[in-house]
Amino acid sequence: ELTSGYCIPKGGPQAPCNADGQCLGGACNADGHCACTNSSECQSDQFCSLPLGVCLPTGPMGAPCAVDEVCQSGACVLGMCGCEADSDCGANKWCEANTGKCLFKAQYLMPCAADNQCSTDVCTDLGCGCASDAHCAGPTPYCATGSGKCVGCLADSDCQLVPGLHTAFCAGVVCLPAAPPGGACTANNQCLSQNC
Repeated sequence: ELTSGYCIPKGGPQAPCNADGQCLGGACNADGHCACTNSSECQSDQFCSLPLGVCLPTGPMGAPCAVDEVCQSGACVLGMCGCEADSDCGANKWCEANTGKCLFKAQYLMPCAADNQCSTDVCTDLGCGCASDAHCAGPTPYCATGSGKCVGCLADSDCQLVPGLHTAFCAGVVCLPAAPPGGACTANNQCLSQNC
């Protein structure tokens, strides 16, 4: 400052000024405020709007844009602020990167191409799969986590209506009634007597 003889720090964007040399960016606007020259001079939730040299708030999802830095998500897709990662989307949504849109996650057995597209975070060849028994219900209350499929049983104990009384067995993924004495069997668990 020539009039006072003291060194004064140069001002950042929007700081008052009356000469270019008083501004970090080297430009004092006609309105008497320092101009920004790039977004790194603005706050983290702002961008530098050129040629005005003014720091403006970044836009939310769906706001019009021309470049990535004007968007809160950092992604300008097809002229609109969009998502670039699932974390840019709300709960139970995923980011479709090609369009920059947040889409709702699919439910069990709905079509999917990747785990993050499913509410269960498991995508199988048949669609969204299960990750735990909590995702299954009705006649298929158990989750076969290796396949991501809801099944009727995982073990013989899942088939017993009365604890301790062997009346059925687990045949892969379904419960079948145990055979009475003299009935056909290939394994002990297939018989009411548990003796084939």
